[in-house]
Amino acid sequence: MSVYLNVFQRSGKIYERYLDENLIEHQRIITDFSPSLFVENANVDSKYKSIYGVNCIRRNFNTISEALKVTKDSSFKMLGQDDYALQYISHISR
Repeated sequence: MSVYLNVFQRSGKIYERYLDENLIEHQRIITDFSPSLFVENANVDSKYKSIYGVNCIRRNFNTISEALKVTKDSSFKMLGQDDYALQYISHISR
C-alpha cells in the first residue's frame, strides 16, 4: 500500500510522490492515464445520471491532453471530475 505525499497534473502528465510499504519515498510521472467525463443526453437510456437525474453518456479519452483539448473546444458542457490528478487517485485506489 502506498501513501501519497503529493499528486498534481501539469499539461498532459500526472506527477506523484509517495511512500511505499517500507516508507521509502518515490517519484513517478504518469503519462498513460485515460480520463473520462460525461455528457448529458436525455435521449438515451444510461446507468449514468447527472445530479439532476438526466441520463449521461460516458466519454473516455486516450490521454489527459485529449480531454483538455476537447473540454476547451467543446460547445457543450462536460460533467464529472475534471481535476485529472484526483480522478487518477480515485481510479487507482479502487
